[in-house]
Amino acid sequence: MEQILPVGSVVGVQGKKLLLLGAALKELDGGLVASYYAVPYPRGFVTAQSLGFVSARAIDRVYARGYEDPVGSRYLEGLSLLYQELEGKEMQEAENLLAEAGKQFAEEAARLRSEKAAGRAAGSEGEER
Repeated sequence: MEQILPVGSVVGVQGKKLLLLGAALKELDGGLVASYYAVPYPRGFVTAQSLGFVSARAIDRVYARGYEDPVGSRYLEGLSLLYQELEGKEMQEAENLLAEAGKQFAEEAARLRSEKAAGRAAGSEGEER
């Protein structure tokens, strides 16, 4: 899977142009597949029925990439890595992987906060002397 495209990208799927509104993992044939919320281009969102999903694999052409800035680029890089890890996995396996990653993230964040607090405490002791 290539990197996730930014919101606002216009892509081609079977001769139709679609405007991408966001990325998501969708369950298809027992596994997760990188997909996008999309609406027809150039009409866009007219009614709820105009909103649909398109698999990233179904995109045959990128007409225009959506807006990107450094923050958005980092977000898309991280999202792409996550999707690469989860794509093809069954929903339960993906949920287990995400739960474990969340637990590891929380532990690492707590460790960093603790180190930062210890550093501030050591710095304030030095100032008192």
